[in-house]
Amino acid sequence: MSKMDQASKEAWQWVDSTEAQAITIDHMHTSYRLKVPKCKPGKCKKNCRVNPRCLAGLGEKAWLEELKVTDEEPEDPCDVVRTEGNFVGLTNLGATCYINSLLQLWFHNPIFRKAIYSWVPFFDPSEKGNRTLDLLEKGGFIPSSPVGKLQLLFALMQFSKRSCVNPTLLIASLGIDTTTQQDAQEFSKLFLNLLEEKLSLQTDPEVSTMVPNQFRGEYEYVTRCSKCQKESSSPSAFYELDLSLGSKSDVTLDECLAEFLHEEKLEGTDQYFCENCSSKQNATRSIRLRHLPAMLNIQLLRFVFDRKTGLKKKVSSTVHFPFSIDMSNYVKTQGVVQSNQNYELSAVLIHRGPSAYSGHYIAHIKDPISGTWYKFNDEVVQKIEGTNFKLGIEEDLEDSKKSRTGPKVGKGSHGSSNAYMLVYSRRDAAKPESHVASSNELSDPSAVLPPWVQTTLFNENENFEKWNRDKISRKDESLKKSREKHSKMKRQYGNLPCDSLDKGEFIPTQWLMSWLGNDEKLGPIDNSILLCEHGKLNPEKFREYKLVSSSVADELYKEYSGGKRLDETSLCWECVTTKCLTSQLRSQLDHESKLITNLMKNKIEPGQPSFWIGKESLRSWKKMVLDRRIISERESVKVRTVSEKATTTNQCENHCEAPSKSKYKFERKRSNGQCNGAGSLELEKYFDRQPDRSEWQAEFEKTLEWENRPSSSSSIGEIGFNEDLLCPHDKLTADEGPRRLIHAAVWEILHRHFPEAVEFSSSESPCEKCIRMVEQEGQTKESNKQLAMQQKAVLQDLFRCKNRPDPFAEGNSEIYVIAKEVIDKWRAFVRFPRDRLNI
Repeated sequence: MSKMDQASKEAWQWVDSTEAQAITIDHMHTSYRLKVPKCKPGKCKKNCRVNPRCLAGLGEKAWLEELKVTDEEPEDPCDVVRTEGNFVGLTNLGATCYINSLLQLWFHNPIFRKAIYSWVPFFDPSEKGNRTLDLLEKGGFIPSSPVGKLQLLFALMQFSKRSCVNPTLLIASLGIDTTTQQDAQEFSKLFLNLLEEKLSLQTDPEVSTMVPNQFRGEYEYVTRCSKCQKESSSPSAFYELDLSLGSKSDVTLDECLAEFLHEEKLEGTDQYFCENCSSKQNATRSIRLRHLPAMLNIQLLRFVFDRKTGLKKKVSSTVHFPFSIDMSNYVKTQGVVQSNQNYELSAVLIHRGPSAYSGHYIAHIKDPISGTWYKFNDEVVQKIEGTNFKLGIEEDLEDSKKSRTGPKVGKGSHGSSNAYMLVYSRRDAAKPESHVASSNELSDPSAVLPPWVQTTLFNENENFEKWNRDKISRKDESLKKSREKHSKMKRQYGNLPCDSLDKGEFIPTQWLMSWLGNDEKLGPIDNSILLCEHGKLNPEKFREYKLVSSSVADELYKEYSGGKRLDETSLCWECVTTKCLTSQLRSQLDHESKLITNLMKNKIEPGQPSFWIGKESLRSWKKMVLDRRIISERESVKVRTVSEKATTTNQCENHCEAPSKSKYKFERKRSNGQCNGAGSLELEKYFDRQPDRSEWQAEFEKTLEWENRPSSSSSIGEIGFNEDLLCPHDKLTADEGPRRLIHAAVWEILHRHFPEAVEFSSSESPCEKCIRMVEQEGQTKESNKQLAMQQKAVLQDLFRCKNRPDPFAEGNSEIYVIAKEVIDKWRAFVRFPRDRLNI
């Protein structure tokens, strides 16, 4: 037995031994499960639905614990305040991570940054039509040139109060589609070319020559004749060294450089025409480095063309590269080895992902001032302790998801299968002055920024600080309200249990759960779901309400309103009394049903008193008795309600007579199978004479209507007990199908419940009129059969719908038109002449 069924049984177990007149308030409390003790604190893991006093597991846990104050993550990372001493990130606009990584790289080059800050708009052709140029000194200048946008972006990256800044203005000025990822190497080359072109127009030599001085190197293509050893060369400038990774899965940077500089033999059809020899000769061709820039950008060609697919693919070979490298062995000018070619690793740019057309770009950059490494992943900037940054096992993926380890590297070097760009800076004997200047720039924008940039920067930081102060104020106010509500809810829940019934009220469990669950859409307290038909607390709803203290209830109704309020006076005596009477009646009926079942097993002997009963009535008598009790109770409730509103004694008496006329109290009182009433006498006179065909047909249709009446168990209650064996003439039906004989003892039991029921003893004869009608019906069917056969023989064509007359043919001077419905009915009659429906 389930807990619900067990609780319901316990609530009403007293009804078997208590009369309705002896019900006390103690019985009422038992029925409403109010005598069940309160659950001990901490004992119930979930709410006991069968105990109105159990208030655990309703959602109170969050209020009993300490208020948890958590910092909500802002929707935009740029709304986070920058931690002092930290670098800022850049917002990813969709597919601009490759731009962000290169912007971070260039920003952390102090000479590059200083040159951008020194850019003057007057010398840039893009600013000639700029109307805000006149506001330059007042701080209202808005640059149009990409260099001006970069100048403002660098200023924000260095001095902004935000933890990350948005590069939209710069990227929009370049006309780049932010939803499509471009080739990072190609973007780097194009942007440096653009900067070199723009800055070359500046008057300051440090600005105009910054790009070539920092990034431009020189190598030459050298071809040497194998016969005369004469060399011819063709010099070329470069901004990046493009190194192939070859077909190996594991290579070193030295191997890549050697492959880049190796000699290629020109023989056979590829022979070189030597001007000195005036003929084609075998020769060698190679690249010779003549001059290296201050910032050596090495592009590892990870994205190559696949001839099989016609698309680019990514080469995932692991490349080992040192933290410092001596390039003097690779740089030669007229056969002389150059000195002071020591470089230190300053940045590693990686591409995460297996495809050449998608993935994510991240930059690892060393701060030139502190020497500390940082990882720049769009908006997120992380400091890397030492040089232990992971680059070989799909960077930034969780270690738990990757079982394989990174490549084994020697001391002083590192390896990566995703690095696509290595940046080395030349190690000078003395620290550059620009580095010293950069350390001062960190705290004083006016020392490096033009006035118009300072104004824009000041306004941006001022607005952000104001917004942040307002946000903190709103947060503090919200936290204050949360603490007040938390304290209030904790207090109210602590006072929620009711110690005494006279100081308690009933509230729906679901509403309490929504209240403790902090439902923002919580409405008024709706107690209508707990009410019975008498407008009081329904005892059958004990699973849906909780008993709470009146003091807390007062607070809840004051705050949320609602009603009607239910307390001890709302317990419904009518419902409990009805339940008691119904339960006792049901027990009595169960006992009598068993007795009837046993009596029905005994055979009725000839001459033994017995009675006819309708089979449907015999099957449904228990339900009819219970329904009668329920209807009687409902009628009495209506009478009491009306009587309370009545203003006179006569009105009250008139209403009180109403419940005595239930649908089970019939107007026709029968005894020994005799029918009373003028209608019955008229029928007797009618059947005393021989009816003509029209009168018989009308009587027959009446019989059909009676036989087609509903015969379900629900209709038994509508027509009355034992009336299912009556014929249309209110006598015992001649059809023995719907009736059977029962013992007199069985009829005595049933008659006690239905004293007004029609009674037919076993000696009662069936209705003579019905018997005569059956005989007449048989004779009619036989005559109809003969008639149908005759008509079919005579009217073969009409029956089979053949040889229909042509109204337009000669000789058919007279034809008749008959409705199709009439013909269809006639054909049905001919086919089935004995069918009642076709007569």
